[in-house]
Amino acid sequence: MQYAVDADIPVIIHCRGAFNELIESLNRYGVPRRGGLIHAYSGSPELTEILIRKGLSFSMGGTLTYKNSKKRGDVLKMIYPDHFLLETDSPDIPPVNTIKPNVPSNILINLKAASEILDVPEEKIADNTTANAIKLFGLKL
Repeated sequence: MQYAVDADIPVIIHCRGAFNELIESLNRYGVPRRGGLIHAYSGSPELTEILIRKGLSFSMGGTLTYKNSKKRGDVLKMIYPDHFLLETDSPDIPPVNTIKPNVPSNILINLKAASEILDVPEEKIADNTTANAIKLFGLKL
């Protein structure tokens, strides 16, 4: 994390069950000015608020297709449109009713699920998440 802060490059964070330790690390080292991304995000709304204030964005993939998760919907509504990116997490975490291994083209299934949860057209979500990726990673598309 210190290297990313010093070099001002965005970080990609994978965190499972260690959010207290993650916040401790962010408090100690900071976050690069360009920010960072927590991929395969599954945190609570309360945690999401803290991490947004630290300058982080969040990506979700196949879990968007899992039904009956009020927390996931609440978090998605908190992070969209400014802090949300789509992902597939291939070859892991495939969408519901797809075969393993997960494949990159499943991003379209994840996009559809996000659209249904947010009640926002797929094209608008695709535009917003692409803009967020361009900004975070300094992409030239």
